[in-house]
Amino acid sequence: MQPVNERFMSERLPIGILTTDERLVVRAWDSWLAEATGITSAHALNRPLTELVPDLDARGILATFENVLARGTVEVLAPALHHYLLPCAPSKSVPGFTHMQQHVTIGPLRADGRIVGVVVTLEDVTDRLVQERELAATLLESPADASFGVAAPASRQIEALTRLMAQDDWRVRRATVRTLAEHGDAIVESLVATLRDQHHDLAVLSSALDLLAISDVDVVGPLVAFLDSPDANLRIQAALILGERRDARAIRPLMARLSDPDLNVQFHAIEALGRLQANDACDALVAIAERHDFFLAFPALHALRQVGNPSIAPRLVPLLADELLRAPAIDVLGELGDEDVAMPLVHLLNTSDAPADVIADALAGLFERYERGYGAGEHVAGLVRRSITAGGTQKILDAVQRVGPDRLPSLAKVLGWLDGDAVQRALARLLGHQPVRAQIVEALVRHGSGVVALLIDQLRVEDLETRQAATVALGRIGDARATRALIDVLHDKELAVPAAGALARIGDREAFESLLQMLGDRDPAIRQSAIAALNSIGHPEMAPRIAARLSDHDPLARESAIRIAGYFGYPECFEQVLQCCHDSVESVRRAAIESLAFFEDPRVVPTLVDALQRQSPMVRAGAAAALVRTAPSLAVDALAESLGDSDPWVRYVSLRSLGSIGDTRVVPAVLTALRKDPAPHVRLAAIEVLGRLKAPEAWDVLEPLTRSSDSDMGSAAIRALGHLDRSEVLPALEGFLRGPEPWQRVAAVAAATVRSDARVAHLLQWVAAVDEDTDVVGAALHGLAKIARRQDQQGAAAARALVALTAEPLRREAAIRALSELPARRIAEVAHGLRDSSPEVRSASVEALGRMQLSEASRALESALDDPHPAVRLAAIRALKNLGTREPLRKLMALARTDPEAEVRRAAMFAASRSSDANSDSSRRS
Repeated sequence: MQPVNERFMSERLPIGILTTDERLVVRAWDSWLAEATGITSAHALNRPLTELVPDLDARGILATFENVLARGTVEVLAPALHHYLLPCAPSKSVPGFTHMQQHVTIGPLRADGRIVGVVVTLEDVTDRLVQERELAATLLESPADASFGVAAPASRQIEALTRLMAQDDWRVRRATVRTLAEHGDAIVESLVATLRDQHHDLAVLSSALDLLAISDVDVVGPLVAFLDSPDANLRIQAALILGERRDARAIRPLMARLSDPDLNVQFHAIEALGRLQANDACDALVAIAERHDFFLAFPALHALRQVGNPSIAPRLVPLLADELLRAPAIDVLGELGDEDVAMPLVHLLNTSDAPADVIADALAGLFERYERGYGAGEHVAGLVRRSITAGGTQKILDAVQRVGPDRLPSLAKVLGWLDGDAVQRALARLLGHQPVRAQIVEALVRHGSGVVALLIDQLRVEDLETRQAATVALGRIGDARATRALIDVLHDKELAVPAAGALARIGDREAFESLLQMLGDRDPAIRQSAIAALNSIGHPEMAPRIAARLSDHDPLARESAIRIAGYFGYPECFEQVLQCCHDSVESVRRAAIESLAFFEDPRVVPTLVDALQRQSPMVRAGAAAALVRTAPSLAVDALAESLGDSDPWVRYVSLRSLGSIGDTRVVPAVLTALRKDPAPHVRLAAIEVLGRLKAPEAWDVLEPLTRSSDSDMGSAAIRALGHLDRSEVLPALEGFLRGPEPWQRVAAVAAATVRSDARVAHLLQWVAAVDEDTDVVGAALHGLAKIARRQDQQGAAAARALVALTAEPLRREAAIRALSELPARRIAEVAHGLRDSSPEVRSASVEALGRMQLSEASRALESALDDPHPAVRLAAIRALKNLGTREPLRKLMALARTDPEAEVRRAAMFAASRSSDANSDSSRRS
């Protein structure tokens, strides 16, 4: 018998593929299409698809192709709606179909980052549709009533269909599921009966799950009833499906099954509660884990991790002593624990044979959470550093040598927190591992001068990336002992740039002569790095040595010297820089012209104006940029005149300079550039400048451009509107905030952000809440955060809008992050969220205040300890604990004794204990 895989490969799949260019001219036409359509490849190639299929436009399909080309989307032509793309007969005679029924996928064909055509896959689904149609028709006709020529009652139809969910043929089951789904709520009774009677059959269960996935049938009630069935298998299947349905109504009934007499039912109830993220089940799940029965404790720990309630972490610490449960307990503690679990994890590392990489994963996760939420990752690192023993350190070192690349990042992060010669040597060796190189550099920098010798040794290894990383680390450490070694590698073209950057950070004058020699290097990056390093060092002999280089025979050296002379504005170099404005080499002239702006001399402006009129295009552009930094009022006329320059780049720079000056006298010249300039980037610059100038006629010019079919032009015009002081602007922006294209909405958000209208914060809040495009949502949140930093009423309104957005689950984390980064003057607005009717908003406000890491926030947080909702009180306890404040100790102790929620009492007890320890430490230090 032929093997299945060989049989599959030998069968011809009913799929064809064609491609076109951006003009829909066919470029590929495979043999299956040739056979199916009768159109040979030779006849199809290089012909427009509209010639091969003339009715594409009439059938509304051509627009789909155009959409793929314009937007890069993937489109599907479903046979139920379009029936076919290419008209051709079915592969065999079938009743009811004159054309082959086709499932068509159309996607963009890309090259070099742009869309160059489309690729089309076409599947013949005629046979499948015929089978499903015949099956449905046959099943829905009752044999008993056939003689009367009427359909069976709906209940009997559904009963017949549900019996077919046990068929061996998956195609029959799929057709049955689709047909049943069309009956909506009418299938509930039959489906429930099917599950009750046939739940042992995996085919039935699979089909039932498929049906539930594609329909809106509410079967939670009947499934909950199954949890009380005397049949343990039915209880298992009910728990399984309830977990998949994600319906909170199932939580309490599933919790009741945690004491089911059948262990397998308990197991699946635990898993379902994890999927439901059932916070109410945490105490029960922890209790199961505390019984140390591995069969149930393991899924209980996994479920607790899914629920994500941090308050249960302290209760899991004792499980670290159980060798069987140790690994999953470490995972959960790393995911949910706070700094109080760091010490137990380090103790485990010090005293047991627990896998060091697993513990390192947990500690690294704890670090990242503290760094992301509070900017306090170093606090966790410090706890580990102070409590780890030599034995624990050695286990980390041994694991680093043993594990594969995928396990290395967490170990490398923890290793970077530790001290000792062996640690430093291991870190230096890890520079050769690309996935962890950045964090190793950070760790080595923390070690400072102690690793300089080790890093100098790494400058001699064969691996280039290791040498480059060592160079960067030496510069960040800034120890002058590395100067000579870094000078020695300046000759290495691959290390010259980072070495010069490192020498700039160190600032040792010993490098002065070597860096001077690099000013004529043929590599622009090396020259620029040498210039930056010399500027940083600021050697006392710099001015005369640079003056000498201004007449160097090498034009590259002259150009570099001009850049340095201009940076410092050396008066003794001015005459030579002025002479270089007429140098025979264009790049030298441009450098001299651009540097003139940094000198104080009456000849500067006339020289720049003359250059703007007489020099080469590159130098003229340099002069246009420099003029705005000298005497803007004197430069306006010359810059306006240069809007007629023959070079588009000169016109562009001149426009940008005029926009910076803000003189409305140039509005007519800007309007002329907008209407007549042939260069798109110049017209875009003119739009921006026109908005910034706030000219009275700007609205009449810009408003029509906002409706341009060119997205760049339309976006620039919308953004420019934001600067205008006209009553029509905000209503126009509101319209664009509801526009069909994301680029319109992003531009409108940017325009609204620069305005001071009272309604802007409300509008951006609405956009952030309802828009489905991630770029638009991100722009709206960024805009609100930017406004919230202002010192005005709009700033306060924007902060309150961000608080309100925490009510949206998909926006909550981003809104909390934005709130936590606001200045102290916005604490009152953030704290206003503590009075919101929603406990989710109140909890989010607590989280934002805690992340601010400001003492002023602690008083607001203390008030949240009296919140009526336990989740808010828990969040406040955690935030105060992380802030390390001692003031609320009395209130925490009261909560630990009297709070009605056991979870809150435990959390308050831990937090009070820590505050008491902090007081004791403070007293001892005093």
